Amino acid sequence: MSSAFHCDRNVPRRLARQLRNRGISVIEAIADGTQRTGDESLLARATELDRILITSDQDFLEITARWRREGREFSSVAFYTQERFDLGRMLDSLRVIADASEMQDRYNRVYFVPW
Repeated sequence: MSSAFHCDRNVPRRLARQLRNRGISVIEAIADGTQRTGDESLLARATELDRILITSDQDFLEITARWRREGREFSSVAFYTQERFDLGRMLDSLRVIADASEMQDRYNRVYFVPW
């Protein structure tokens, strides 16, 4: 089963649109009503929906590290940097994650994309 994604408010809408065009399920924060939600609540929401969170917000690197230490399960995070954003490479990397992720791989991981 292919993974599904939840896009943080900082993710370009064109990325979400292109993922959908490739048949990948994507929810954007604005459509989910979470565009003003705090980071921890957003990660909890992505986990609740069993979706990998796409973000460039570095706060999530700290949050996921802390949640791991606390033994708190979370949906995986696909992290990218704004400076290195390349739409084509992002799409390729996220497609690999979507196609390769088994259910047990969808939790407690941080993917750095594009690689």
